[in-house]
Amino acid sequence: MVISFLLHSGIRKPSGGVKIILDYANALAEKGHKVYIIQPCFLSKTTTTVINALRRYIYYKFTKKYQPKWYDTNENVQGKLVWSLAEKNIPDSDICIATYVETAFYLDKYIKTKKKFYFIQGFENWAVKTERVIDSYKLGLKKIVVSEWLRDIVNQYDKKIVLVPNGFDTKIFFNSNIPRKSESILFMYHEDEQKRCEDTIKAISIVKKCIPGISISVFSAFDNPKIKEFEYKFYHKASPKLLSELYNTSYVYVAASKEEGWGLTIGEAMLCGCAVACTDNHGFRIMAEDGVTALVSPVYDYEQLAENIIQLIKNKELHEHLVRNASEKMKHFSLENSREKFINIVTD
Repeated sequence: MVISFLLHSGIRKPSGGVKIILDYANALAEKGHKVYIIQPCFLSKTTTTVINALRRYIYYKFTKKYQPKWYDTNENVQGKLVWSLAEKNIPDSDICIATYVETAFYLDKYIKTKKKFYFIQGFENWAVKTERVIDSYKLGLKKIVVSEWLRDIVNQYDKKIVLVPNGFDTKIFFNSNIPRKSESILFMYHEDEQKRCEDTIKAISIVKKCIPGISISVFSAFDNPKIKEFEYKFYHKASPKLLSELYNTSYVYVAASKEEGWGLTIGEAMLCGCAVACTDNHGFRIMAEDGVTALVSPVYDYEQLAENIIQLIKNKELHEHLVRNASEKMKHFSLENSREKFINIVTD
């Protein structure tokens, strides 16, 4: 079969949500299906202007950066650049999967495609109004959600929902049990305000004053943010293998997000034996239980986040307790089970 994932933009920069999509695309391709990763230049007037969309189209057309270079994909997975998600621009597909609010509205209007799905990884109201997100849940598309909290929200507007929790690739992310420096911190930098990286930076600045010798590492799909508050090592567009090494050599992973659909990075850190200090949001809550698998602080409270980081560095017994419990917790999130369930749902 031919299966098309409808994305909201390009995939030049790595992201957790796109990574999940590409993994499912790989799994489908391995079963012999032809998979397209459709990337529009113009989505809607609320997300971009026609001029910017034209610039994007020219840029991608000449650079060919609509192919997923940062993630190894099956030969049957092909990136495809289109002007918009109008059905005439989409390859004839047996199955189409919307992956974002606006893409769902396009897919709902398709006539030729018989099987239509809406893959929901978060309450995606960062670029559109909340009412628009809710309206997308009312469309006649079969919904696939990644978490129970999203299922509870979508269930208010449509009962055609299937829960497929994200899984983790334990062949890449695992505890290699190599020595790690106790005074070491790792975090992901992101430009999205939802990630609250400013709170992470404020918290680490406090920690640095308390523990001057601490080493800090930062990875990001974005360019070096040139943080002035402290010195750090920066890793740009790190491969999954390098990310695993960073988690394995760091003592504490820090994340201060306001909201997450799924706590991808904290789960990867837990698998690699890195203790987690994070904020209390729906996505993190799936894996992070305060005092059990992580130390959790309220969103925006960077002072409490700093205190939690200091505790994890200074209290070896607490650190080992959380790492041990987190390792057990992560056994529930099998990548193989998630892939199999996703494939069965969309191809049945």
